[in-house]
Amino acid sequence: MPDMNTHRIRERNRLLGVDEVVVFEGAGYDPQSRRSVDRLATERDPREISALVDLLDVWDCICEPMQWMEWPTCSLAFLTGRELVAEFELLSGAGWIRRPDGDYPATDPDSLERWLAARSVTV
Repeated sequence: MPDMNTHRIRERNRLLGVDEVVVFEGAGYDPQSRRSVDRLATERDPREISALVDLLDVWDCICEPMQWMEWPTCSLAFLTGRELVAEFELLSGAGWIRRPDGDYPATDPDSLERWLAARSVTV
């Protein structure tokens, strides 16, 4: 079984190395065609990106990932220049986070909603 703590540290470092986070409607961010998505907010402050990364951390979840048949409320694209580093979709408001390996309950959906609301994004 892989060491989850090592994976968690790698994931966190990968996300903290980005230049920008874009909050957008729908899913499937294409960094080569930035006009193809409806941007709701953009964040470039490293401290705010770090706070968001903490809110998306679901590695402590002891649950099995779910596969909800739900369209995301909005999505978060983590970018370095025009390179998409990661995309996370928010489901059921901000109650669930869709990661590449499945859907996980958000550890602190209220704080995640406040982070979004501070950027005028309502979920």
